[in-house]
Amino acid sequence: MRNNRVQIILIFFSVVFGLIISGNSIMAKNYSAQLNLDNLQSGIETSELQGGPTNSGILINSEQNNVVSSYFPRWKNTLFSYLINNDNGTRTIVEAGSNPITIKTYDEQQQVIDLKTIPYEFSYFGAFYSGENYNYIAFGQANREENNDKEVIRIVRYDKNFNRIDSASIKGGESFTIEPFAYSTGRMYESGNQLVLHTGRLRYTTSDGLNHQSQLTIIVDTSTMKVTNYLGRFQNNHVSHSFDQYARFDGENLVLIDHGDAYPRSVVLNRQNGNYYESVNLFSIPGTIGANCTGVSIGGFEISQDNYIVAMNTVDHTRISEYTSYEMVGLGIDQRDILLCVLGKNSLNDQSVKQITIQKYVGSDKIGSIPKLVKISDNQLIVLWQEFNLNGEIQDLKYVYVDGSGNKTTEIQTVSGSKLSECQPLIINSQLVWYANENNAVHFYSIPIMDQAKIKQLVDQIIALPLPADLKLNDRFEIEELVKNVNELNQIAKEQIDPAVIKKLNDAEVKIAELDHNAKTCIYSTHVQNIGWQSWKEDGDISGTSGEAKRLEAIRISVSNIAPEIGVEYQTHVQNIGWQEMKADGDVSGTSGKSLRLEAIRIKLTGLDSEQYDIYYQVHAENYGWLDWAKNGESAGTAGLSCRLEAIRIKVLLKGATPPGSTEQPYIEK
Repeated sequence: MRNNRVQIILIFFSVVFGLIISGNSIMAKNYSAQLNLDNLQSGIETSELQGGPTNSGILINSEQNNVVSSYFPRWKNTLFSYLINNDNGTRTIVEAGSNPITIKTYDEQQQVIDLKTIPYEFSYFGAFYSGENYNYIAFGQANREENNDKEVIRIVRYDKNFNRIDSASIKGGESFTIEPFAYSTGRMYESGNQLVLHTGRLRYTTSDGLNHQSQLTIIVDTSTMKVTNYLGRFQNNHVSHSFDQYARFDGENLVLIDHGDAYPRSVVLNRQNGNYYESVNLFSIPGTIGANCTGVSIGGFEISQDNYIVAMNTVDHTRISEYTSYEMVGLGIDQRDILLCVLGKNSLNDQSVKQITIQKYVGSDKIGSIPKLVKISDNQLIVLWQEFNLNGEIQDLKYVYVDGSGNKTTEIQTVSGSKLSECQPLIINSQLVWYANENNAVHFYSIPIMDQAKIKQLVDQIIALPLPADLKLNDRFEIEELVKNVNELNQIAKEQIDPAVIKKLNDAEVKIAELDHNAKTCIYSTHVQNIGWQSWKEDGDISGTSGEAKRLEAIRISVSNIAPEIGVEYQTHVQNIGWQEMKADGDVSGTSGKSLRLEAIRIKLTGLDSEQYDIYYQVHAENYGWLDWAKNGESAGTAGLSCRLEAIRIKVLLKGATPPGSTEQPYIEK
């Protein structure tokens, strides 16, 4: 265990200094405090605090802009933006950057249907948490006079409608606190009747005349709203200085993450073990003990089935010649690579930590924001971040899926037009949802979630299907349900399925269609814009749409019960691609998930018996309507006109039979 009885000889940041949060930026503000200028050596210790409030106490209107920026602060600040998913399909945002706290509930059309306000009970807001049965808010106030009986932190419990119930009280003498929530974020989490507030504080003056900053971990029994742990100067999980805090429960054990610049100088994990904590340095930070500039920022902490995972970023520390409380000498542009620190639950030692780079930015023409981490399941998580150019102008949103060991399971995805914010995203109805408040305008953003557990279940069910030759007509309903579930997956999810598995399902669908249409000769199905795969059509029926201006994107064709030795081949001309290679007997021709139109098609019969039949096909083309019938490999549609196909019909006739209609102009070429 680490020796926690360490005194830090570090002094306050600058002359008469406080913090104002504006989005994620930090600006200096002067107060009337009189500081000992001879002792100004470091960023967050002070010999006197007689003036106005620190960053914890400033009432700002952060909800006017909570969008992330390309700026990386030395220490994090209180979070003021929260999102709640309600059971009735509504969602609530809690914005606490000014007094009173504003609570707005939105319906599914993103219209405000309820508005509440809650006044601060003290001058500082510390954290909000939406628990299973209750909501909690932490308030605080300064205690510069070091009054042991003064209440410095109050954790208030509310019902789910934000009606006040009761509170837990922490006094100055219990926690040795003069400034609660100082130079820290502060987060709450619950498990059963245990609620933890993991935050920061400035402590009582010590014998060296300084007020040292460190973490403060408060555990409350919510059945009594009483504090159950020791809150003194040095807790068993002591971190000095602690700039950012995360908390989770792993079973009954509390697991804490801190960003420390002194003792320890690392991103550190502390796991509760009875009355003690086991400590692991997930990412050791070079430089002088207590130098506030560390070159790292934490963005998320989650627990998978077997691992503890922290999302963070870091500079290239080999470029830095000296770390101070004000700069990293030699760094230049503050660009940081995005990485995960992964620690096995059964390997709590520094040597077992894996550091997995998610995206490199150092030396590039981009800047990546502090990443966010969201847990989807015990073995699936998503990492998100915002990208900026070197001028700090916001660009695309990036995200990637990782497994429970932190390994990427997809390529990095790009979303244009979305903006991350201080708000932690939530999973709502298979969507990753968050909101951003930009210039007092609320925008909700979402990303469809790829459910790997569902994908695995689908794959296992498809693999378990009989071979096409062994299928029976009563297998139809199972196959139709599988096809429906696969079609409902987003494109990223579909790309995770082996093409051989998809082909087996397609073959099964074709076989069932054949069994269900024993009297039919030709069946076909089209993939239509905004609709997906339509049901199978047959013998001249229309597949597609008419009068809806929807493009065909792909097609499947099969023939049966015509002759023993006969098949069908087809080839589509696709927007931006041209003529694709031939497909046959129920395989997909065209594209899916790329929003590309079919512009023309060729179809022909194959096999020894194909010479006994003609295959006719007619297409409905944009701006032209139904063209004339083509046959036996002729082109049907348009070329060079950028016109979408909207519908098709196909018939197989005996060789020499009367055509189903005019064959004069099946194809129009510019």
